[in-house]
Amino acid sequence: MLGQLIEDNLLNEGRFTESFIRSRINRGSGPVKIRHELMQRGISSELTNDYLGDSYNFWQPHIEAVRSKRFGVQFPEDYKEQSKQSHFLYQRGFSGEFIRRLFNKI
Repeated sequence: MLGQLIEDNLLNEGRFTESFIRSRINRGSGPVKIRHELMQRGISSELTNDYLGDSYNFWQPHIEAVRSKRFGVQFPEDYKEQSKQSHFLYQRGFSGEFIRRLFNKI
């Protein structure tokens, strides 16, 4: 049964990985969290790297969209609020590098 699913390409790790990543991005998750969740599901790091990537050109606009959806378009004016937003983004799975780049723009 399992062999037949694989043979018919109905059970495919690549398709699962791509679909999983897309669903997590739509939920507002960052690359660190997605990578960790895939590892927990037994997906190899090579396959994860093939589909996930760490492209600044993709992830920087995504982190901006996630932040503005939660906190609005106005950037924080004080350190306390910036720290709160940074913590939120970190828990969503964004690396410190992406968070720093986001707040260094202001």
